[in-house]
Amino acid sequence: MDGVGHGGVVRASSARLTPGVAMTGTEIVQRSADAWNNRDRDAYLACYAEDCEFTTPHSTGKGPAAVIAFWEMQMTAFPDNRVRVAALFDSGDLVAEEASFEGTQTGPGVNPDGTGFPPSGRSVTTMFAALHTVEGNVITRTAFYWDDMTFAAQLGLLPG
Repeated sequence: MDGVGHGGVVRASSARLTPGVAMTGTEIVQRSADAWNNRDRDAYLACYAEDCEFTTPHSTGKGPAAVIAFWEMQMTAFPDNRVRVAALFDSGDLVAEEASFEGTQTGPGVNPDGTGFPPSGRSVTTMFAALHTVEGNVITRTAFYWDDMTFAAQLGLLPG
């Protein structure tokens, strides 16, 4: 379903940034997912403010360096990955995202402690959630949440 549903829910969107045209927070976040899936790093980075806060379960950083580090880590380990947005909900400048990450680990991965692990060749599908703050057509803060144990089990990283 394209467009905005009841209660500010967006399932998919073909919205593109047009200079001088205000976009909703859900359109901006959907644009970031589209850029991710299109492997357009510059467009993904353009979704974020220069001084954005970017948080994952493993790192917290600021600005383009944090966004690029996350991009590089995920695209290296899972070059075929896709993000599938299930729903986006907005309230003012806050956007909640429910989505899944799917991919095959054909590149080296990084553990939460920073140590690496070799490619497993295994596929993963895991749900994640994110909270984004959007101001002035850019994301100023993102916090991602996912279940590392499910992720690690699918990659064969857990004993047993």
